Amino acid sequence: TLGIIGAVAAMTIPNLIQSYKEKEYTAKLKKFYSVMENAGRLVEEEYGSVDSWGLSNSFVENDSIPQEQIDAKEKSKEIFWKRYSKFIHLTEQKGSNIYGKKKKPNRPTAGQLKRFLTFNDGTTVRTTWLQASSTNCSNNNSCGDLSIDLNGSNGPNAVGRDIFFFEITKNGIKPMGYKGTKVRPFEQW
Repeated sequence: TLGIIGAVAAMTIPNLIQSYKEKEYTAKLKKFYSVMENAGRLVEEEYGSVDSWGLSNSFVENDSIPQEQIDAKEKSKEIFWKRYSKFIHLTEQKGSNIYGKKKKPNRPTAGQLKRFLTFNDGTTVRTTWLQASSTNCSNNNSCGDLSIDLNGSNGPNAVGRDIFFFEITKNGIKPMGYKGTKVRPFEQW
């Protein structure tokens, strides 16, 4: 009898754990989207749409660009997240200066220009890239993108399981691949 109970438990417990993790990730993903969508409405009400903020593109093509350009690119991300953090609680991680605390690190390389911000539930914003020039936002509605990791640095760190991408549009933040987008539509995945 104990052997049968043990065999049944060995077969069902991994499925129960997997089902629990999927439900947990789904709830966290929905919560993140809801929080960002609500914050986006409040940010737009107070500051206007992202394409009117005068932000510069934050993508760094290579490590040879002048420090002033890197600073401008970082400043744009800082402005973006400062405005959002007014309505949501974020914790800085790994030395980012999102709340305006000035730190003078060594010159960052292109691979280091990533903000790590953490929500109360452990969801981490892994990257934020802005293509926020008003021309780009107006032409294709894409003002940038960000990626999140629902459980921080814990595994599995796989796209579609605990890592998800969102597009920053002039109308708020939308999941990558939403209907009508030309950027990573679901049909291509």
